[in-house]
Amino acid sequence: MNEDKVYKNVEGILGAENTKQLRDELLTVIDLQWNKRGADGVKAIGEALKVNTSVNTVYLTGNKIGGVGGRAIGEALKVNTSLTKIDLNECSIGDEGVKAIGEALKVNTSLNEIYLGANNIGDEGGKVIGEALKVNTSLTVIGLKWNGIGGVGGKAIGEALKVNTSLTTIDLSENDIGEVGGKAIGEGLKVNTSLTLINLDDNGIGDEGVKAIGEALKVNNSLAEIGLNANIIGAEGGKAIGEALKVNASLTTIGLNGNDIGAEGGKAIGEGLKVNTLLAAINLNDNGIGDEGVKAIGEALKVNASLMAIFLYNNNIGAEGGKVIGEALKVNTSLTWIILEENNIGDEGAEAIGEGLKVNTSLSKINLRYNNIGDEVQEALREAKEVNAGCDILVLD
Repeated sequence: MNEDKVYKNVEGILGAENTKQLRDELLTVIDLQWNKRGADGVKAIGEALKVNTSVNTVYLTGNKIGGVGGRAIGEALKVNTSLTKIDLNECSIGDEGVKAIGEALKVNTSLNEIYLGANNIGDEGGKVIGEALKVNTSLTVIGLKWNGIGGVGGKAIGEALKVNTSLTTIDLSENDIGEVGGKAIGEGLKVNTSLTLINLDDNGIGDEGVKAIGEALKVNNSLAEIGLNANIIGAEGGKAIGEALKVNASLTTIGLNGNDIGAEGGKAIGEGLKVNTLLAAINLNDNGIGDEGVKAIGEALKVNASLMAIFLYNNNIGAEGGKVIGEALKVNTSLTWIILEENNIGDEGAEAIGEGLKVNTSLSKINLRYNNIGDEVQEALREAKEVNAGCDILVLD
């Protein structure tokens, strides 16, 4: 197709002014998010990207371009040399579209970021992306959220992580990679040296999958952040993570929200935090840790000097747990934010925390809402704030 026809076709989509800038190699961003463009419109964009060398970013989120549109983008990516970021979230590209894009990623050397979330690519798509990641050397960020990727696709991506050396961020949240995928990702993380963030939230990984990931965290030295929220992780998985925290040398943030590690898992996490010197934030919301688990965490907070944020929302923590946290706050010098909302620490636990707040010098925010704290103790906590003016105490039930 000659260039005159290419730009004529794209003018109806981008408008006259943007098309002129595109032709003059001045346009750098094409933003068509939620623009009700179908396959034909995206085919015109794809043809333009084959000849243009100025556009570096394309947003197509929410356009139902289907497999045909996905193919058109894939063909463009094979020859385009300027594009560094493309967002194809919620574009209904399916297996057909992702196959074309996967083939393009094998030869494209300019693209740094690609977002393919919510495209129903399934295991076949996961396998295609896995194969592409084995040879691609430019991609640093890939988003694969909510794609129906199961164990087979997860396994393919795990294999890719063993050899890929450019990827720093991968979002696999809200898929269904399960134990099989979790184990494969763990094996990949053992040898991968480039990845700094992986989001595995809501994947049904379970204890066996997270054990493999825990083993990987013992030797991986690049990963700084991992999301394991809502993964059916029980006490055994919690123990695996606790053991990993004792020796891991890179992780700064871990999310374990919405699992069921219980008291035993909480104790293991506490033991890990006693010796860990790098972790800055941990989300343990909604894990049924209880007083026994939080006692171990409280003891850890007395000696840990790296943790800045800990979230303990809805963990069945009572007065005894509150007292331990209060004692920890007297000596801890690193924590800036703690969430204890929706527990049952009551007046006794809250009073102990209030005493801790009077001498604590690092905390800037504590959430104690919905803890059955009486009016008098709430007032005492407000008085503690007068002593510790730098701390925002959220207490009103």
